[in-house]
Amino acid sequence: MFISISNRATSSNKVTSLRKDQLDKDYTDKRYNPSPILYPYECELADDWRSVNSSCSSSGLERYGSGTEDRDKIIVPSTRSNSAFLLRAAGEGHDEVVRFLLDSNIEVDVKDACQRTPLSIASEKGHKTIVELLLGTYEVDVDARDCWKRTPLLWAAETGNVEIVKILLETQKAKVNARDCYGYTPLWLAAGNNHKTVVEILLGSDEIDVDQKDDICGQTPLSWAAGNGCQDVVDLFLNVKKIDLNSRDLMGRSPLLLAALGGHKAIIELLLNTGKVEVSLSDVGGLTPLSWATWYGHSDISALLTGSPYR
Repeated sequence: MFISISNRATSSNKVTSLRKDQLDKDYTDKRYNPSPILYPYECELADDWRSVNSSCSSSGLERYGSGTEDRDKIIVPSTRSNSAFLLRAAGEGHDEVVRFLLDSNIEVDVKDACQRTPLSIASEKGHKTIVELLLGTYEVDVDARDCWKRTPLLWAAETGNVEIVKILLETQKAKVNARDCYGYTPLWLAAGNNHKTVVEILLGSDEIDVDQKDDICGQTPLSWAAGNGCQDVVDLFLNVKKIDLNSRDLMGRSPLLLAALGGHKAIIELLLNTGKVEVSLSDVGGLTPLSWATWYGHSDISALLTGSPYR
């Protein structure tokens, strides 16, 4: 199809030539399924846009523009193959390619094999401009779910993409307490990955459920953060008035016990300083935070728990 293309672009960042007489505009590659017309757009090769425009014309694709500018636009049929190309462009951060495709009336909510949309992928990868472009079509499903039942907000929260979390919430269409197939919420994912700023943003929502538990371990965001050693996030949660500091997961473990298991002394100090945690709350096996700290040899934590006036 293409001759003299190494990794779709040569070392000089130029597509050398197209075999126009053999160009099949309906051909799709087996991995990503884009039309070959769009390969130069994938590489964002400005100097080749005119040659691609010419190739489109000879292939029967409608084009428009003055014919003298470097980036004449091509009207691409809204086919499944070219819609799938939008998925890759969104994931790799090719702003101009996405803009071009959206101008071509392409399907904005096309889904990949995992049922993920371009907005979902761009939200995870942190491509702010592409997220804005997709939202700007006013046709995108802000809460589209993939095969894991995850929305774009869930992906952005897990990866800590602050600006994208803000943008999605500003649409007032993204469900702040959305749960994926494991029961994880945006707050739960952000908390366990120590994304402090994202947690702050989510806590600012009037609709946030700070004690919502996941379906795997039955842990709240606070429990998950405490067990993972996310000190900054735990500190934030302790300023929430109605949070359950003694919430127990499916194994009866409290945030304090989980912190003791992980040897997170600073978090234990934060929890103890609230004066509201039950230090001797045991799990389903009858073991307390002190029991676990002693078992794992966390002598400093054992001393801290033993000397606590809240035992």
